[in-house]
Amino acid sequence: MGRIAQGTGVSAGIAFGTALVLPPPSDIDANQRIKPADVANQQSAFNSACQSLISQLTPLLEQFEESSPQGQLIEAELMLLEDEEFTDAVHQAISTLRLPAHLAVDRIVQQHADELEALEDEYLAARAKDILSLGQRLVRQLRGEQLPDLNALERDTILIARDMTPAEFAALPMKSIKGLVLIEGGLTSHTAILARAAGIPALLSCRIEPGEVSSGDSVILNANEQTLHISPSANTISELKKSLAQFQARQDALAELIDRECVTRDGTPVPLLANVGCKADIDQLLALNGAGVGLLRTELMLLNAEQLPDEEEQYKAYLDCLLQLDGKPFTVRTMDIGADKVVAALKLPKEPNPALGLRGIRYSYTHPDLFRSQLRALLRVANHGPVRLMFPMINQVEELDWVLTELESCRQLLLQNEQGYGEIALGIVVETPAAALNLESMLPELDFISIGTNDLTQYTMAADRMQPEITRAFPTLSPPLLRLIKHCIDAAHQYGLPVSMCGELAGNPQATALLLGLGLDEFSLSPSGLLEVKAKVLETDMEAAGLIAEKALKCRRLDELKACIAPVNSTSD
Repeated sequence: MGRIAQGTGVSAGIAFGTALVLPPPSDIDANQRIKPADVANQQSAFNSACQSLISQLTPLLEQFEESSPQGQLIEAELMLLEDEEFTDAVHQAISTLRLPAHLAVDRIVQQHADELEALEDEYLAARAKDILSLGQRLVRQLRGEQLPDLNALERDTILIARDMTPAEFAALPMKSIKGLVLIEGGLTSHTAILARAAGIPALLSCRIEPGEVSSGDSVILNANEQTLHISPSANTISELKKSLAQFQARQDALAELIDRECVTRDGTPVPLLANVGCKADIDQLLALNGAGVGLLRTELMLLNAEQLPDEEEQYKAYLDCLLQLDGKPFTVRTMDIGADKVVAALKLPKEPNPALGLRGIRYSYTHPDLFRSQLRALLRVANHGPVRLMFPMINQVEELDWVLTELESCRQLLLQNEQGYGEIALGIVVETPAAALNLESMLPELDFISIGTNDLTQYTMAADRMQPEITRAFPTLSPPLLRLIKHCIDAAHQYGLPVSMCGELAGNPQATALLLGLGLDEFSLSPSGLLEVKAKVLETDMEAAGLIAEKALKCRRLDELKACIAPVNSTSD
């Protein structure tokens, strides 16, 4: 009889195949020591192992754009392997503690990972796992442990491993690897980011007991239901084949919508823009005929950078994106540093509660030079086409006053330097109840607003959005959030300003009709969800959507709200 393991789905799809289980590294004898005469040989073996991994990673890096998630994460691994502080620490552990090279690597990598995890930061915790996984790869190399040659696979394979570095994932032969299951890892891990980008079904944090699945077992990965079926029965295989056929038919049907104009049934145009972090995301947006960029996360260019990009580097990066869009809207958020966004090139202070600390515009206020270089770069880019600029975590009109003063100073400096600049449409990201309640004082200075529902939910409900068990109890689609969203939309419309939404709620097709009924003008979402939301727009009648919104705003309970929007979502699911 088949068995089922549960995990966390990070990308949609169903995959059938044969399991290939990558064994974890064998146990290490922590008491092993070397003779003084062997120190040099062990240090040389470590150097050779690092160079071997570097030689494997460098060709992979050339396959991807530097700004792509794959390129950034492979570059991060290369940086660690070439980092003098890391190599010196391993050399010292070999010479002073008389550790064999593999033990020295294991110890130093574990210390480094422990230091990151001790900072109690979600992003750094994910980086700690990446570093541990890379360390295991080095240990294998030093101990001569060989993994299966994945390039020799000849049948559809579901790869199962304890964990995997981003570079290991980037090297997978996707012609044979149809799905990925990791026993460790989470939604914020870099391998999860790459799995979503690759579009293969994947489960992370999968609860598989030792010996529960072996290489050669027949398995089915149902990422849509967050399950791994091990040695499934004939009935399970038949049912999941039907589910796969339905899923593929849905994807084919959605693909037919790419060239259709995005309008409601009664002819109301609805721009669907994308949240992007690199040029590869913009390529995907354009392939899906999206309306433009509703959020460029500019801080992503900093995450793995050894040093901060100067004005000229930023100018070239933003200009490439603008030209790539060929006149479509280009909305840029200034660097949203802090909280879950940790930047290697910056020495961010350790804070007891980062989500309530120095983040967003607050960081820019205390580090104005970085902010000014970004403003100057964007003003220069606006000389070549339309740019919309929005500022994160603005809560008070005094903060907006400071931003506008800095922007004018940057204009004057560009004039003095005889550099051209263009006009920029200005907006803020509404992420807190304070921003929503202070909106009327700021709207006269703005051209648009964008509602960031992820943080708006977090700060309204006092619910950490990085903890799945908390977010399940405090979902974004809730009565208090709807009232705040409606308040923001009505206030902006009184000033004739358009309202966009760039949070995850914008990509939830179950909420599309409701948001249209509330008066939302634009949606900005992950490119991967664009066609599902477009399908909902095409079948929505604005009058009916208005009635749904009116009824939803009167709901007081989560179950009432769910029941309220259920009828409009039952027609095409």
